[in-house]
Amino acid sequence: MEKKEALIKKFKEALQNAQRPVYIFDGDTDGLSSFLLLYHFVKEGKGIMQKLHVTYNEPFIDKINSYHPDVIFILDKPVVEQEFIDACKAPVFYLDHHPVQQVTGCTYFNPRMFNDEDNSCTAYWAYELAGGPLWIAMTGIIGDWQTHHLAEFKKAYPGVIPPSVTKQEDIYLDTIWGSFVRMINFILKGPTKDVKKNIKIMTRIKEASEILEQTTSQGKFLYRYAEKIQVQYDKIRRQIKATRSPLVSHVYQDEGLSFTGDLSNELLIRYPEKTVLIGRQKGDQIAFSARNTTKDLASALKIALEGLQGSGGGHTHACGGSIIAEEFPLLKKRLSTLLS
Repeated sequence: MEKKEALIKKFKEALQNAQRPVYIFDGDTDGLSSFLLLYHFVKEGKGIMQKLHVTYNEPFIDKINSYHPDVIFILDKPVVEQEFIDACKAPVFYLDHHPVQQVTGCTYFNPRMFNDEDNSCTAYWAYELAGGPLWIAMTGIIGDWQTHHLAEFKKAYPGVIPPSVTKQEDIYLDTIWGSFVRMINFILKGPTKDVKKNIKIMTRIKEASEILEQTTSQGKFLYRYAEKIQVQYDKIRRQIKATRSPLVSHVYQDEGLSFTGDLSNELLIRYPEKTVLIGRQKGDQIAFSARNTTKDLASALKIALEGLQGSGGGHTHACGGSIIAEEFPLLKKRLSTLLS
């Protein structure tokens, strides 16, 4: 395995030499921020948001190769199929912080390769590699439940996070910056054509105040888009109630918007002593997100899914997956027992 410093050097050289890059990034604030930081450095390229794992798909790989990139950056994707990497005609640089993947034929950097306890988010590493606007980095860092560069950010942007606030959960719900991070997350939801437009606009935004204070037409557009999504989020949020159960659980019907991760994050702040399990049902399938604060959720989920028609995984305290709808109650019961 190459040394950390050598890999960082390779990534920096790839960024410095890139002329026609493609960026494939995850569909959350961490992934978007990572893309924006690299894009701001190179000032060229094509961004492609991917909400699912990067799997081999002939039309998708043909689309990428037809752009004739000189380098491909994969950002914040927990799983990338080896077959996909093999099919890329340009060098692949894969930057991530999820459980380490065994991939070859690419330059792969993950802090957990060197210290399994270090899951510093991809936006943090993108900022280390490319520099760039700190507010973009902090959108991904706070959005991924971390607090790197917090003191520096408070000094550079006074007022958006009060000096006394240091915990991520307090930032997320009770500060101007927490509201901003949620807004950016909401502009990544909705019809694909709308999300693509929002991402393109984000590459033109120079300061967060353009959106927060609606000081430009582009900022106003994104603000109003996020407001519309917020209305739909709040409608579902009001339906969820905590009981005496060790789980806070709710399933809502799919209407083209995924709020499972957003709801799980907010509910975990409000009920830190409980495990949160939120599902989104589409047909006979339920996609779910789960969160807790103290117990090994990833291990419990692995056990709970044994023998069921479902899959899932993730971090120690934040997981996701999918299961057939009729087996969701059993999954819920097993998790309740394992985590009580």
